[in-house]
Amino acid sequence: MNRKKPSTVPPKELVVAVIGAGPAGMTAAIQLTRCGLRPLLFEAGTPGGLVRNGAWIENYPGFPAGIAGEDLARLFRRQCRQFAVPCRRERVTELDYLPGKERFRIRTASGAWTAPFVVLGSGTSPNPFPPARRWPGRIRDRVLFEILPLKNSRGKRMLVIGASDAAFDYAVSLSRRNRVWILNRGSCHGAIPPLAAAVLKNPSICYWKNTELKDVAWFGRRLKATVRREKELAELIVDYIIPAVGRQPQKSFYTARLGSLEDSLLRKGRLHLVGDVRNDRFRQVSIAVGDGMRAAMQIARAVRGEA
Repeated sequence: MNRKKPSTVPPKELVVAVIGAGPAGMTAAIQLTRCGLRPLLFEAGTPGGLVRNGAWIENYPGFPAGIAGEDLARLFRRQCRQFAVPCRRERVTELDYLPGKERFRIRTASGAWTAPFVVLGSGTSPNPFPPARRWPGRIRDRVLFEILPLKNSRGKRMLVIGASDAAFDYAVSLSRRNRVWILNRGSCHGAIPPLAAAVLKNPSICYWKNTELKDVAWFGRRLKATVRREKELAELIVDYIIPAVGRQPQKSFYTARLGSLEDSLLRKGRLHLVGDVRNDRFRQVSIAVGDGMRAAMQIARAVRGEA
């Protein structure tokens, strides 16, 4: 049996690595480039992050009439191109810290890099949706945690689970050409008033409170969802289920060593967490942009010996 030999190619040296090309990461990369530091931006998917899921963003300064999330992401990407920000379209598989060398090590499927500074804008990953674990694979294939794959859908029936801003925003976006149900286990929702109003007045959206998903079965080419609504069982025939039940920081590529050193590296200004990966419930584009700008300016000062 042939064993693949470990790569002997030495890691490539960087000054700053930026992991994640959402609004925070792109802002940091643009500002670092302006400061002459030539960062390398890593992004596994399409740059823009979760903002691309947003139906209509009304609270980002500079757009008084609001802007679609995908359009805002497109403007971020255009600005990165204008500044010639280098971007590797690869997933980071490992992030470690080498104390003896005072360097981070970044690994992807194609290579490795080291850098004394890292800006981490890796965002969040969805919380698990336990009921889906017992469903057959073809049903799980219809369970999506983001709506980007569905944005061009027409005439479909969507079931959104949850009652947060994200759940209501997903429903509004999907309702333009589809029928949507929102299931809220409780009696109160957590959406801001403009989103709640947009949902409640939308004839393509049914908002059911005190309703819980009990079971899902394959039904022809669709799904049959059994729900308990106000203590009564009901059935919904849908095409997709979109759980919006919270998210958690995306740090799955951390080594155990980096996890133990994270607090120290944050205090020293070597590691900067920006955007959703650090902001818990305060996941807003404007906050993410501010995080990215602050991190870039602090790193630039440190490199110049001004920190």
